[in-house]
Amino acid sequence: MSKERVDIILVNFYTLEPLKACVSSIDEPGLKVRILILDNHSDGKKLESLRALTHLELHIIYAEENLGFTAGCNLAFKKLKETFGLSDWVLFLNPDTLLSGSNIQMLLETQKHFGSDLVYPRSVYPDGKPYCLGTDFDIVKMRMDNLKYRKAQAPVMVDFYQGAAFLVKTSVFEKVGGLDERLFMYFDEADLSFRLRKAGHKIMYDPRVTIVHNASYSFQGNHYRKAYYIARNGWVIFNSHSKDKSLKKTLSFYYYHVFVVMFVWYLKTGRFKSILYGLKGLRHARKGIFGKLQE
Repeated sequence: MSKERVDIILVNFYTLEPLKACVSSIDEPGLKVRILILDNHSDGKKLESLRALTHLELHIIYAEENLGFTAGCNLAFKKLKETFGLSDWVLFLNPDTLLSGSNIQMLLETQKHFGSDLVYPRSVYPDGKPYCLGTDFDIVKMRMDNLKYRKAQAPVMVDFYQGAAFLVKTSVFEKVGGLDERLFMYFDEADLSFRLRKAGHKIMYDPRVTIVHNASYSFQGNHYRKAYYIARNGWVIFNSHSKDKSLKKTLSFYYYHVFVVMFVWYLKTGRFKSILYGLKGLRHARKGIFGKLQE
């Protein structure tokens, strides 16, 4: 009996060291795994060293510019289809994650058993503290409750997924048009979750599968850029997917997403540059300026 094939897509942007650990951690004896890495014009030929770290089929694509996470994932998916042919399943994986045992096999079995179209695992920080124990999303406050299903011990159907690692049917990902490239990065999972649900697809969280996630590795020391994308893309999500855009809801959105975050949290933490870039993100969203932040 032949093994079932699963593709893994990773997008790299100066994350060579965690990426080495990530690739080394992937070992699924029950599956035929194929890894495709998209390098966002960063570590270049240094990535060739990854081939010695795995016995799995591994391919590397070198982008000519930094496409961001969303366009990087979409291009990798497109190249996978055109060059090698798609498997039935693809795992989108952050390069700052670690797998163990048969994580992918378990997610695949859950997806098949429950008839879901996307399934994601429990994730923890390197010190073992919880990062995501199932996710919920408040579109007015633009906040994720990453501990929503903390008591769940069995797979549960949810409305939202957390993007560090998610296994999705390739046919479904293609059908809904992949990730929104306007966003570049951040809140891409919010947008895809809303579009999946609108199209009638099912999302599932499996607390029995655990991965390690060293969150925000790429933005160490550059939080003002993160503030820009969060502010801009939050505006996009609210305006694209909120069912209630009444004055009350809109003012609530601006209160939580702008005032609470920028003028309370950023001031408290001394991130004055983040405030300026957050406001810049909101201006760009209203003007229809998307993609990569041009500094």
